[in-house]
Formats: sequence, structure tokens, C-alpha cells
Amino acid sequence: MKKMVYIASPYSGDEQNRFEKVRDYVAQVMLKGEVIPFLPIVHCHDIAHVHNLPRTHNFWIEMGFGYLVRCDELWILTLPG
Repeated sequence: MKKMVYIASPYSGDEQNRFEKVRDYVAQVMLKGEVIPFLPIVHCHDIAHVHNLPRTHNFWIEMGFGYLVRCDELWILTLPG
């Protein structure tokens, strides 16, 4: 079975631009097919905007941690800024 990987990245400040960069990165990871990636930004960005979900750190840290504990690895995608 493939490893599940939580990929963390910066988001605040330039949300749409960062979402697009992270989305493009996860597509590359998925095409390689070596791991099963989970990126909170890619999975939650649209939902957060359409449904006006909280933008607070506490709300998102709880969501993220719930996935993180189920993953086999943590990768950190660094972006400028």
C-alpha cells in the first residue's frame, strides 16, 4: 500500500496564488503515483471560500491535525514569501 503524505505549505497572505501553486504541485505528485498526497489547501480552499469558513488558526489547526495523525509522512512545500 502506498504511503499517505500530508503536504503542508504556506497559505495566508496571497491565498489564491498559493492555492494555485500548491494545486499544481499536487498534480505532479499524483502523476508520479508514488504516494497518496493530502494537501489541506487543495482540499479545503474552495470549500472555505464558498461557505465562508473561519480563517482562524485554531479552526484550521484542528482540521489539519486530524489528517496529519493519519498520514505516514509530512512534507513541507516551501513557497516564496
